[in-house]
Amino acid sequence: MLLSLPDQMQLDQFFQEMNQTAGLEVGYPVAFDLDFSALKPFLGLSLNNAGDPFMLMTYQLNSHPFEREVISFFAELTRAPEDQWWGYVTNGSTE
Repeated sequence: MLLSLPDQMQLDQFFQEMNQTAGLEVGYPVAFDLDFSALKPFLGLSLNNAGDPFMLMTYQLNSHPFEREVISFFAELTRAPEDQWWGYVTNGSTE
C-alpha cells in the first residue's frame, strides 16, 4: 500500500521526532539495546495468536509453538507439576 505524500511526510516527521526522543530516554520501561532484525521477515505476515495455544486452530498463521515454549519455560521456572499447567502469552497489559 502506497501512502499519499502528506501521509508519508507525517510518518517521516513522526519517526524523526521519536528517534530523537529515544536517545533521551533512560530506564523503565524502555530498552534500546535490543536487536529485533531477525523478526523483520515476519512483519509482512498477519500472525494472530488468538485462542488456546494448546489446541489445534483453524487459523494457521500463528506462533503457537513459540508461545508454548515460553509457557513451558515459566512452568519449569516455577516448578509447576508436570502436565498440570496451562497458559497463554499476552503482548499487553490490559489483562
